[in-house]
Amino acid sequence: MRVELVDRSGSPLPTTLEGYRGLKPGGTITVEGTIQRFGKDNKLVRIAATKFYPG
Repeated sequence: MRVELVDRSGSPLPTTLEGYRGLKPGGTITVEGTIQRFGKDNKLVRIAATKFYPG
């Protein structure tokens, strides 16, 4: 799964969370937010996270 940081309009931000509280590429995070399914057969999933927790 790929996680992107976006602004309020949904545009991707040119930054990462790497290094935040020890996060590394491929690390685990827990998120709170809403799930939206879209695409053909609703197989694409977008999680609009409002909070996240490393680890």
